[in-house]
Amino acid sequence: MIERWLIGGLRHRIFHIVTERHTTIGAMLDRLNDERSIRRLGVKRRQLFEEIDKPALKALRAAPYVFAEWRVRRVSPDYHVDVADHY
Repeated sequence: MIERWLIGGLRHRIFHIVTERHTTIGAMLDRLNDERSIRRLGVKRRQLFEEIDKPALKALRAAPYVFAEWRVRRVSPDYHVDVADHY
């Protein structure tokens, strides 16, 4: 819904500077979050975030996340190990 709403609002506009586009999208998102109510609930998105999500947020870790993948591999009789189709 939000993607359609954003693209629909921008489809007839031409931007010559990327920052102008980002500023326009930011203003549209602010309007969506602060002014428009969710039909079924009758409350604004920002209000729901402040009441439900924000109190449950935790601080970010001091060290960045490092992706690691661990797998158990068997060594074949020719002493090769298959890792992502590489030997």
